[in-house]
Amino acid sequence: MNKNLIVSLLSDQVVQNVMFIKQMKNEHSEFLFVSTDKMEKKNINDGKSIKDRIKEVCKINNGQFVIVKEDSIKNIKEELSKIDFSIYEKILVNITGGTKIMCIAVKEFFNDNHKAEIYYIPIGTNKIVNLQNEGSISINCKITLLDYLKSYGIEIAKESKPIRSEEYTNKFHEEYYEYLKNILKELKKQRELFRANKNKKNAPNKWHELNDIKFKGYLEPLNKKEIDYLTGGWFEEFVYFKKKNEFCLEDDYIKTGVTIKTGVTEEGVPNEFDVMYVHNYKLCTIECKTSILKNESEKDNESEKDKKNKGTIMNDTIYKAKALLKGFGLTTEAWIYTLSSRQEIGDTGIKRAKIFDINVKSREDLDA
Repeated sequence: MNKNLIVSLLSDQVVQNVMFIKQMKNEHSEFLFVSTDKMEKKNINDGKSIKDRIKEVCKINNGQFVIVKEDSIKNIKEELSKIDFSIYEKILVNITGGTKIMCIAVKEFFNDNHKAEIYYIPIGTNKIVNLQNEGSISINCKITLLDYLKSYGIEIAKESKPIRSEEYTNKFHEEYYEYLKNILKELKKQRELFRANKNKKNAPNKWHELNDIKFKGYLEPLNKKEIDYLTGGWFEEFVYFKKKNEFCLEDDYIKTGVTIKTGVTEEGVPNEFDVMYVHNYKLCTIECKTSILKNESEKDNESEKDKKNKGTIMNDTIYKAKALLKGFGLTTEAWIYTLSSRQEIGDTGIKRAKIFDINVKSREDLDA
């Protein structure tokens, strides 16, 4: 029996350890987790340690565990020396995680062991690099969106399902949205009543425009989901279908209308995501806005309050997109998708988003 040992250094880069284990393990693999007191006490959103989360996602039933002093090369080597490595045919060491001192100490410890292979996963890549011969292994294991979130102690409390077909949603983007511009203000009032729980019944439908877009017959009442769809939910579903098709994502890799259960976000920061998906082992989130207006100070007919509010919409969206990513690891990407034009967003808004590492897709990008 070719028994091998997979060694993982624990740190905030949880998903890199998950990627390595899923790619390299076999039915004879055993596991060694190297951590510190500090690491064991932090980031426990769900009552589980990082080690326990990795074991759960990777379906590991066994595993040795050693606590070391993160700033002591001597201590790290001493603790590792207590383990009998002679029983293994091969030792696969992943030094992507841990502190710098831990990486140095572990690499030095295993350098002279002919059974050991030392690996590293460059951040933002899907390859495992062998540090001894500089060869690389392409990662092709499966990490679903739920796997990724579980790795960081996060659960999905709620998610939405598209209420209309992809074909209808595309038609909404191409044509139907124009029909609703005259009644959007009234629709949004109904939406706020639903959200404030002041309207427990379905909303009265008095809009002939809904007949024009074949959404619901005139005088047929509208429920909360339908109101949400008409006032912007359709755009979230449009983006969802767009990304799903662009990357050929299966349902397990992309979700829309996601509310996370555990608190990686700061107090007061929303924990809702319009679209969330995993592609190339990277977590991506998209904040969808049908309209983001720039602060055009040159417009004389606007009040100072109106100008400030227009700028605030973009600022708040950037802040939310950035804040929502806190606690999701280093391989994350945030986007803002909007039906506003680049001119409406303004150069200031685009530059501000870039400062916060937020990518923006405008109407022109979506129509291209």
